[in-house]
Amino acid sequence: MERAAWVRLLIVVTILVLLALVLVTPRFLGQPSELESFPVLVVGLNKEQTLWIVSVGGSVQPYMYEGILLEARDPTNTTLANETVGDAYDASLRLPVNASATLDLHTWLLDRQGNYFEYNVTVWLFTLEGRTMMGIAFPDEDSAPNQTRTPPADFRIPVPRRGNL
Repeated sequence: MERAAWVRLLIVVTILVLLALVLVTPRFLGQPSELESFPVLVVGLNKEQTLWIVSVGGSVQPYMYEGILLEARDPTNTTLANETVGDAYDASLRLPVNASATLDLHTWLLDRQGNYFEYNVTVWLFTLEGRTMMGIAFPDEDSAPNQTRTPPADFRIPVPRRGNL
């Protein structure tokens, strides 16, 4: 190999090593890295398609949040189920499926550094060509298009950080 190619390879390897150090160093200091606290919201159906299963927790690995709120409401704003926990790794809800109803899901998480994460998602079921489908909408996001999933596939989305407390 030419000398210039070796220099380029060395630069790439150096960048990768530095990136790994940035991600690993907080763990050596006893603090979780920023990436560990980013949560993900998962919505799916059980095998029989009789229960909604909603879960929120760390996206990279288990992370203990200071507080988690997971709430499901119907279109009339009636609370169907909620879970509020402190010092927890995740939260989940199991709700019976009503084929004609939509669920408005609200999730709020507070990490140990005082950052809070929040997201609202609306989910519903519909039938297309004889197949049950999940529809997903984002009421707080003007530019986000609706999405669909065909069970047993589930819906996963990172919950964005909204600020600090």
